[in-house]
Amino acid sequence: VRSRPPPTPADPPPSMPPQPSPPPSVFDETAVIDVTVELFDNFGDGWDNLRLMLSTLPGAAIERSFSLAAGPSSARETFSLALGCYQLQMHLDGVLLIGASVATSEA
Repeated sequence: VRSRPPPTPADPPPSMPPQPSPPPSVFDETAVIDVTVELFDNFGDGWDNLRLMLSTLPGAAIERSFSLAAGPSSARETFSLALGCYQLQMHLDGVLLIGASVATSEA
């Protein structure tokens, strides 16, 4: 009867998994996203003092403000925003009509 050789010991597991150097960063403070706003008017009378206003938080300073003057049927503006959360509001003669929060990241 032949005997089997003794089993060889397995390599011990590493005490800690390897770590990248430097550690990766998920947030890049310099990252931006390009946003295009298109405004349309079917009647040629502009938006009758209606304005879209974009800010970072309720009550914060306005980042961008858009409107459509009488005459043109459409307008387009492209700009860059830092990644983050923004609020888009629609105002008529300074009165808030509707507001929505939008995010430029998956946060």
